[in-house]
Amino acid sequence: MTATIKYDRHVKNLIDQLSATGHVTHTSYKKTSVTMHHNGGRLSHEGVLSVWKTRPASAHFDVDSSGAVAQYVKVNEYAWAVGNAQGNRETISIENANITGGPKWEVADATWQSSARLAGWLFYHVIGARPTKNNLFFHKHWSATDCAGPYMDKLYPKILKAAQQAFDTFKKAATTPSSPSTPTTPNTGGKLSIEEVAKKVIHGDYGNGPARVKALLRDGYDPGKVQKEVDRQLHKTTGKKTVQQVANEVYRGLWGNNPDRAKKLKEAGYNPIDVQREVNRLVRENTR
Repeated sequence: MTATIKYDRHVKNLIDQLSATGHVTHTSYKKTSVTMHHNGGRLSHEGVLSVWKTRPASAHFDVDSSGAVAQYVKVNEYAWAVGNAQGNRETISIENANITGGPKWEVADATWQSSARLAGWLFYHVIGARPTKNNLFFHKHWSATDCAGPYMDKLYPKILKAAQQAFDTFKKAATTPSSPSTPTTPNTGGKLSIEEVAKKVIHGDYGNGPARVKALLRDGYDPGKVQKEVDRQLHKTTGKKTVQQVANEVYRGLWGNNPDRAKKLKEAGYNPIDVQREVNRLVRENTR
């Protein structure tokens, strides 16, 4: 199986399945930019692949409505993405799932934020340059199209800033000498508030399970207090998320374990059985 990038978050591997369509050119090029697209629909990772099985198109990555990432094409190869030969040689393309149809073609915050973070990683680890207006593009930069849509157009300054912040974070992590770890006492004396740390946990920045607890303690936060705030923020979004989005959160460990998880889901207005069915599907897909 062709390997995905060595990202610090899970990347669903659909590279070989996309390659089987023939809609990719297996020639390597030096990449100098990242280009954002939108799905033009509310599609899952598999839904995107299904479209590309019949439509002669592809992109390197897709970010779904929950912020999860899938890879379809090796980063140095020529994806059939931007309708321009030079662009396909030079850019890495990232698709973004929509949460509404036209004419707005909105994307979820979790989607564009995850996409921007991925772009920052690609700029540091693959391209070797900080993202700017001169190398972080939307599809319309390369050809006559409205992609990545009017909603993304308004978000461009935020997307660029988030990509730059991610780049700086990855660069700092790679260049800062490691030091022996020292025990820390749980407290809330970190630079961020509990509310901000909880948002980072929801976005996946602190990993899962014991690794998350260890990382929170390392940064000086009380994992119990952070989890309570995570629960509060998740419950506050009752009715705004699909079963698929909630299942992704469960899969990432954000709702805890049963029977407490089922109770939390019911209190938040979700059917635990429906959510568990979708979680089981995610587990099967990610263990193939």
